[in-house]
Amino acid sequence: MTTTATSSPPEPLPRKETPPRTAKLSTTFPNFKKLPAELRNMVYKSLLSTHHKIKPSETWHTPLPGLAILQTDKQLHDEAHAVLAATAVATIAIKMYDNAALAATERNAISHFQHVRFRNICFGPRDLPSKHSASSTSLQLGRMLRQLNTRLVEFVGGSVGLEQGKKRYAVVDVRELFWVMELVISDEGGLEKIERIIKIRKRAVEEWLGCLWTMRGDEHTEWTIVVDGGVDAKRWEGVEGWDKVEEMYEAWGFTVEAV
Repeated sequence: MTTTATSSPPEPLPRKETPPRTAKLSTTFPNFKKLPAELRNMVYKSLLSTHHKIKPSETWHTPLPGLAILQTDKQLHDEAHAVLAATAVATIAIKMYDNAALAATERNAISHFQHVRFRNICFGPRDLPSKHSASSTSLQLGRMLRQLNTRLVEFVGGSVGLEQGKKRYAVVDVRELFWVMELVISDEGGLEKIERIIKIRKRAVEEWLGCLWTMRGDEHTEWTIVVDGGVDAKRWEGVEGWDKVEEMYEAWGFTVEAV
């Protein structure tokens, strides 16, 4: 009987372990501009989705998440800015004792944003020390209304040239301005001082009438005026010229909200 030797199968070569490849994420997309405008706008809206409210006079100088897109080239800046201006609400602050000129970022928001809210800060009964007199506070009220009108003129100027039917929306919040009647005119100083304060308050009413005239000149904007619905606001009805304010509210189609 003949036996034949069988060869054993060769042992497999040891497998060389290779480290797994890690995907490298790209931080750039060179073909972004080639995307359809609708897709680019979706990207802008996603980037800017957290910026529903913006205070350009306070935070615009500080880089915020998503706003870096505005610091790229002109095309991306203009496209992203158009989305931001159409979706965000810009709050414009009227500050006490602040006569500084409008900052460029504040001017830009006033002129181009579709939704703008004007409000005062640091001028309310809780903010003012009790030492403030009726005369000095009434005088400051007039100054703040002039500040407001300067910004309203800028806003109305931004509406010039808009397409027919294009709408803007503005809220003018003056509820914390017209509380000054809360400060009673004292007898100290005599009749002359009382007459002076009455004239200052009359001048403040004239400043507010000037603001309303400015607002009336913008046919593209729906205006909402927020006023104080309390006792202090009622006291202004006795100031000369306030009847014209009430007439303008009704005749010119302003929406007035008393809170």
